[in-house]
Amino acid sequence: MLTAFTATDPATTTLWAGMSVQGQQTRPGPRVELPPAPAPLVSVIDRPGDRTSPAGRALGECLAALPAPPTDADGYQPGGLLEHGPYRVVLGRSVEHMIACVTGPTGSSRHLDAFLGTSIPVRRLSVPAQAGKVPFVGLAPRSATSMVADFGTGEAVTVPVVNGTFAVWLPDGAKPVYPDTGEAWVRVQDARGAALYNGSAVLR
Repeated sequence: MLTAFTATDPATTTLWAGMSVQGQQTRPGPRVELPPAPAPLVSVIDRPGDRTSPAGRALGECLAALPAPPTDADGYQPGGLLEHGPYRVVLGRSVEHMIACVTGPTGSSRHLDAFLGTSIPVRRLSVPAQAGKVPFVGLAPRSATSMVADFGTGEAVTVPVVNGTFAVWLPDGAKPVYPDTGEAWVRVQDARGAALYNGSAVLR
């Protein structure tokens, strides 16, 4: 019997066994190809993500259309959803991180928030513009229910907050409120109106 943690998907990788030291075969001889691993007897998802709401359906469809769908796709909870013609940007949040899944005429792509830590409670995730529209999306505290932002247009913009994520298309004429750092100003509140964050966020 043998066990190993690998960065490969056994379903798409040929595995072999033989005499080796640190991955190098020590002597000539046939390699024994291992049969495909059987399906797991039990598969448990801590909290299956919703796939019935518009955002849930969009997330499920986008993740399934990726060239290499993540193995934990079912565990992502849907967040904010942006649509612009044939383009969709949908956010998904797991226990560990957040993703933005983008669907367009040429296929789907995934953008990962790999930031580790809690020192920045509101974080912008960089996602390319879609047909000239720039998505302002990112991560917020899970208890957040509302966000207001200043994009330098002369009026405050309400940014929808869903399941610890925020998503809105940047308005025309958006520019940094803090030119030195290229950042906008945002204020995030919980259901009681208490401020969870009052500060800057990367604009582009």
